[in-house]
This record gives sequence, C-alpha cells and structure tokens, in this order.
Amino acid sequence: QQGRPASQQAHTPAMSQKKYGAITSAARPKPGQPRIMVTVVAARNLPVTQKWGVCDPFVIMALGNNFHKTSSKAKELNPAWGERFAFGVPPNVNQATLMTLTVEDAAASLRDQPLGQLSIPVAQVQSRTTWEGWFDLKAPPEQGGGGAPPPLPVDGGG
Repeated sequence: QQGRPASQQAHTPAMSQKKYGAITSAARPKPGQPRIMVTVVAARNLPVTQKWGVCDPFVIMALGNNFHKTSSKAKELNPAWGERFAFGVPPNVNQATLMTLTVEDAAASLRDQPLGQLSIPVAQVQSRTTWEGWFDLKAPPEQGGGGAPPPLPVDGGG
C-alpha cells in the first residue's frame, strides 16, 4: 500500500479507529440503481483535540462496504465542506441498515481521532426526498460518551 496514492489503496470495511487515508470513494451508482445523495455542509463547535487547541476535521460516510470521505479542513473548529456524494443502494439493504457519518480529526497523533458519529437508518433516508438540518453527533462507541456532541448539518436530498 505504501507509495501508492490514497485513491488507489484498498480499504477495509471496518470502521474501527484506523488511519482513513487509504479510503477510496465508493463506485458511482450504476444507471437505474437506487441512490442516496449526501451533502456534508458543515459542522460547528467541534472539540479541541490537540494541545495546540486545533482540530483538522473531515467526515467519513459509510453505507455497507461503500465509503466516501470529505476533504480535511486544517485548524478549523467550525468547518464548512459543501461536498456532495452519491451512494448506490445495495440490493441487500434492509430496515436495520445504517448510513454512518463519522467526524474525525486528521491531525490527531498517528491515527485519526473520532470526534463524533451520526447513524441514520437507510429506510428513513429513502422514505424522504430531502433530509436537511443540524444533527447532534454522538460520541463514538470506543469513547463511551462524555461531553456535548457538536451538531453537523447534512442535506440528504436527492
């Protein structure tokens, strides 16, 4: 994997706390395939994660084994992305399938540090043409809660 651009490296489907630089974008949905369009707009009031009082946030979105990643915003506690992504909906999606958005800090040590997470049942996303608003992030499971989560606006419209 070393020496290859991140866009050409393989990724693992596990969303454990690993370096996400190797994530490649999910393939474009095939013509006629159901899709979910996600626009990551911004986040606000992200927690400081380093001794220098900064955070370099980015968002990882996952639907099954398909991933997308926003750009990283250097030294920004209130980042704005305005980035749009398309997920093809796999045929095996059921009521329990979740779309997960995880906000990470790229500058935290040698591995990315989860700042918060949002999970939305795909069935709820598919039943609406547009899903807009600020959503409160939950502390990632490996952090066990603690602290107020920052809100993240997501436009899930098509």
